Amino acid sequence: MYLPHLRVPVPTPFYSSETERPFERCLLCDRRVLDTGEIYLVEKAIRQLPNLGARDTILEYAMCLSCYEALSETYSEASRRNVEAFFSQHMDMLERLQWLDAPGPLDLGRWLDRCAITGDPVQGLTEYQLMGACIGEELLVMHLPCLISSTAMEAVEVCLSQKTRDEIGGFIDDHFGIPPELKSLFRDRTLPIF
Repeated sequence: MYLPHLRVPVPTPFYSSETERPFERCLLCDRRVLDTGEIYLVEKAIRQLPNLGARDTILEYAMCLSCYEALSETYSEASRRNVEAFFSQHMDMLERLQWLDAPGPLDLGRWLDRCAITGDPVQGLTEYQLMGACIGEELLVMHLPCLISSTAMEAVEVCLSQKTRDEIGGFIDDHFGIPPELKSLFRDRTLPIF
C-alpha cells in the first residue's frame, strides 16, 4: 500500500547528540545508513527539565530497516499485534496524512510539538521519545516522525508480553551499557518504541 510522504532534510532533533550531524551508521550492523539508499529509523529518548530549560538525550540510535525487521521478529507475535492495534486506535494517522496536503510550506512542528497519542505539548513533558524514518540525509514525513510521551509509553508497555520486555531489556543492556547507577531509571521501562 502506498502512503503519501514528503522528504525534507533531516532536522536537528533527529541528529546524533554526539556529532550534531545526521546519524551515519546502523547500531546493529554498522553499515553506513547514509549511503545505502535504504530506509533507516532514528530513535531518541529525551529527558527535560522544563523549569530549568535543560534537556538531555538519554538514548539514541539509527537502525537500518533490515536490522529493525530482524530485531522485531524476536518480539512475541502478541506484542507486535497489540502495539500495532494500540497505535491504530490512539494515533490519528488520517490527520497526519492530511497535514501533508495543507497549503503553504510544510510545518514539521505539527509532528513534533506534542505527543502523538495523548496530545500533551512537548514543553510540559519530562520524558519523551522521538522516532523518524530516513533515507540518506532526508527525513520521510508521513505518519512519522512522531513524539511519544512517557505517559503514552506506559500505556504501550501494557501491550507487551514478558518475553518482549525481556528482549527490549537485553537490547538496551547489549547496546547502551547503561551504568548500574542509572539502571533504576530504566527498570520496568520499555525503550525503545519498536
